[in-house]
Amino acid sequence: MAKLTILVATLAAVLLVVDASIYKTTVVIDEENPMQRCREEMRGQDNLRHCMEYMMQQSRSRWSDQMGHFDMCCRQLGSMSQECRCENLEEAMQMHREQFQRQQMSMSEAMQTARRLPTVCRLQTRECSFRSPYALRTGNH
Repeated sequence: MAKLTILVATLAAVLLVVDASIYKTTVVIDEENPMQRCREEMRGQDNLRHCMEYMMQQSRSRWSDQMGHFDMCCRQLGSMSQECRCENLEEAMQMHREQFQRQQMSMSEAMQTARRLPTVCRLQTRECSFRSPYALRTGNH
């Protein structure tokens, strides 16, 4: 019986060490490469597809469709860490640039809408600040 108790205690200790080292490794990876974490968050939210649909439909004035995409967009943004929201929005805008141009929506207009999304969704109090040339042309950096 004593051997069984020692064996169970040893297994429990090994599991705790393994679990702690896995957690530590995950934290270290996130701290070392925050851009990778943001990319993974964006992929997990379907590259912010609902936010892009919302903005494209906004240019076509389809109010009923817009609201469904708006709600889903807010959920997608809300599922991301605050540190990644703006970066991922800017990245999604760059990925969908050609689609916006095909819809004849000006990129600077679209970027301005994207900058405001986290505040309109009530996820943060400040608008996003984008680094892209489209954002710079509008005077907003």
